[in-house]
Amino acid sequence: MTEAQERLPYLAARIQEALAQDSRVGELGIHVEVDGHEVRVSGVVSTPERQDGIREVVHEIAKGYRFTNATSVIEVHPHTEAEVLP
Repeated sequence: MTEAQERLPYLAARIQEALAQDSRVGELGIHVEVDGHEVRVSGVVSTPERQDGIREVVHEIAKGYRFTNATSVIEVHPHTEAEVLP
């Protein structure tokens, strides 16, 4: 195994941590895989803006890597009716 291959798990962890901490994303459930010169990100985000933020954060950390954003956006809509508790 080459030194570069040994560093791939660290790169994935660094990206995952940045996605959780960066205000453009702030998502904990994002999965990051690094294979060769490709970064693949999957999971669910709450807004299209956060999905865009993933691209920005990954490009800042992993310059020169190909990037696949396989995340899905699930928007949460607030209830419009009050819930009545017994």
